[in-house]
Amino acid sequence: ATYTYNKKFGFAAIFAHLACGWMVNAGLYPGNTSFHGPETIAFVNQSLGLADRMTGETKLLVMDCGLEDQEMLANLHDRPNTDFILKHNRRRESSTKWLELAKEKGVLIREDAKKGFRVYRGSTYRRLKDREEEIRLAFDVKETYKEKGQLLFLPKVEIFSVWTSLRDFSDKEVLHLYRMRGTSEQFHAEFKTEMDMERLPSGKFKVNKAFLRMGMLAHNMLKVISQDMVMERALGLKKATRRRIKTVMNNVIFMSWRLISHARTLVMQLGCSKEWHIWFGRLFQRLKPA
Repeated sequence: ATYTYNKKFGFAAIFAHLACGWMVNAGLYPGNTSFHGPETIAFVNQSLGLADRMTGETKLLVMDCGLEDQEMLANLHDRPNTDFILKHNRRRESSTKWLELAKEKGVLIREDAKKGFRVYRGSTYRRLKDREEEIRLAFDVKETYKEKGQLLFLPKVEIFSVWTSLRDFSDKEVLHLYRMRGTSEQFHAEFKTEMDMERLPSGKFKVNKAFLRMGMLAHNMLKVISQDMVMERALGLKKATRRRIKTVMNNVIFMSWRLISHARTLVMQLGCSKEWHIWFGRLFQRLKPA
């Protein structure tokens, strides 16, 4: 373990989720690892390869700006059967030039004279280094020219932009698809906090890496149970499109039961209501062959 970006002694982890939170891949690296390099590209390609084995459909890869660089963009651009949305890191790009670009190539989608701001939305194309291809860069640019009723000498400029290979989607749809990525942060929270995977058990890197992989398998097993819980309406739970890992563990994994030996047969007695007993019996019979 080494010191991480927030000056803590530990490791750096990276995860890949598919659809409703299925964990496709997990990687563990020393704490001072930079995710701009061949290791990250190898991890992304490995994760996409695993996803290809799960479904033959075209996949949309959505990633944070911490993974953005020229090599990553070129790698994703050349990969078949995969579209991508990658958050753009402005680094030292001028806010003034971005505002000029937004006014030139974007459209005004919102203006509030009372609050003193305008929002422009549009797309531009940029060429990768040493390559002929141009990649679409969709953006929202907010210009604030008034605060608390006072005009500003220089406007404040807020920029939200993403790289994408999607060409048949509008700027609004592309930006909305990236903003939906916030749900993946909940998947990270479930894995780290609710499964208590935030603190790894050993000081040895290989042991922790193996422990992380076992945690990934356990996470996906709990997701199987959570999908069954979503489909079942008689359990008395609030209507939802997914169940958190904590809910699954509290209602199923921590369910009280007793194992009884009777007539040369092992019988499991559950301490739950009739509805939960029926649901658990169906789940047990379905998963038993596996």
